Amino acid sequence: MTQTLHLPPEITDRVIDFLHYDISTLRRCALVCRAWLPASRFHLFQCAYVTSRDGWGHPDSPFLHFCPHLAPFVREVVLSTPSWRDGGVDHVLSVLQELHTVKRLVLLDWNIVSFVPKDTSAFAHITELTTSDFAVGSLAGFIAHFPRLEVLKLYDSHSSRLGPVRDASDISTILSRIPLRRLDIARWHEPIMQAVSRASLPKLTCLFWITTSPEDPSPQLILSALSHSLQEVTLDLTLWCRKEPNPEDYFDLFKWCPSGLRMLRIRGTPRILTAVATVLGPIVQTTFPQTEVEFVCCRNSWGTSGDVVAPLEALCRQLQTTWPRTTIVDLGFTGDMLPADERAVWVKSLMTSIFTKLVKRGTLRLYFVHGLREAQDRDMLPPLSRLYM
Repeated sequence: MTQTLHLPPEITDRVIDFLHYDISTLRRCALVCRAWLPASRFHLFQCAYVTSRDGWGHPDSPFLHFCPHLAPFVREVVLSTPSWRDGGVDHVLSVLQELHTVKRLVLLDWNIVSFVPKDTSAFAHITELTTSDFAVGSLAGFIAHFPRLEVLKLYDSHSSRLGPVRDASDISTILSRIPLRRLDIARWHEPIMQAVSRASLPKLTCLFWITTSPEDPSPQLILSALSHSLQEVTLDLTLWCRKEPNPEDYFDLFKWCPSGLRMLRIRGTPRILTAVATVLGPIVQTTFPQTEVEFVCCRNSWGTSGDVVAPLEALCRQLQTTWPRTTIVDLGFTGDMLPADERAVWVKSLMTSIFTKLVKRGTLRLYFVHGLREAQDRDMLPPLSRLYM
């Protein structure tokens, strides 16, 4: 007689958790049996993408009307519309009030002159806020609607449409009231730099700084003001698109980083990471003795995969010759560094062969992440990939 093996739901749920980024497999798991359905839905419906007010942010929304049982699984809402008028904001607020499990809110291309919601209780449970190409009359007044905000990501993929910030003290006062743990700043730096440096942010431990060129404002003010609390700093230099970067351009970025950091992460192209390794190598042991250093190679700006071999070999030489053997470096590859077609295996094998000696020596740890969502969750890419466009 054939015996069927029945695993307890705790085991099957744990196995399904490992499929978090494999959407097609999760869909198949959801159709296997009822016992597998909740764990599969937990990952499948974690994020709701909204591109039309009439399709979702409306009292007669099909999502809430026909699928109320899916609402508890939604933990992130992405709102992407050019403009919300004619009561659109109130419709969105009414939906957020019903989605009590939502913790992360992403606002793309919002342009609101006056944001005065009738009821701010919909924002009470939001702990992470991301904005891009965002224009609002008062940044301080807008952030004040999120009293439990722990993660704030301010991005602008073109130029600042934030409007004039007449008094940085208003922003700093609001920031001082929220339990902020992480701050991401991209592209436009001036409107927020002074406010952050003046604010009292004892819980802020992570700073992500995305810069476009060496001429951008230095994060010196923020790094100096937060030196007592910062534990992790990420410098995204991917957009410093120079074929022959000058190592001196990078030195000012590192000299202001606190020496007691737990993690220093650098994101960039192979050429940029080679320049960074040239600057950091001689000072890493004295300036960052207890810091984990992570290089993330997320973009190949100069052509095909064959054009990247020479920069990676140069990076390998720098790590072999100028870096101390006691410093272990994590080197990750993602984005367009890893093709999505059949060449991916060949490219991965090529990169592994370049750094074989360092891996065997024990001073380098290589890893590869193919999925966009997983790379973003691991802070290898910004949440909005169009920032690199």
